[in-house]
Amino acid sequence: MGVVLGCLVIFGAILGLRGDEVVQCGGSEMRPGDICVGRTSRGEATRSTYSEMETSTSIGPVFGIGLGSIIVVVAAVKLYGAVRDRKRAVPGPAPHVPGQPPRPVRGTWGPRRPPSDPRQPPPD
Repeated sequence: MGVVLGCLVIFGAILGLRGDEVVQCGGSEMRPGDICVGRTSRGEATRSTYSEMETSTSIGPVFGIGLGSIIVVVAAVKLYGAVRDRKRAVPGPAPHVPGQPPRPVRGTWGPRRPPSDPRQPPPD
């Protein structure tokens, strides 16, 4: 699941890199030499040049590619560990629980009989 999620994040970030390269300020297209004037959540005025706005819009996809890559690597390592541990598990009887009688091993009930000789006729 993590590998799929990481791949989706990377895919979305790549689409963000390939998207339109229009730098916008408040929904209006900016051109080189323009200055974007805005307000912060605290009401302070901010001024950003065209190159600053261009840089800030291109950071998001790069961050997404990095985050997606980390998610993929971590999920792949966990998946590899789970598969490796599953292969190492030895099937067999359940372990003995203290205070409980031991479980009989399949095929050991009753007295042992010697193997029958196929050349002898069966007993009547």
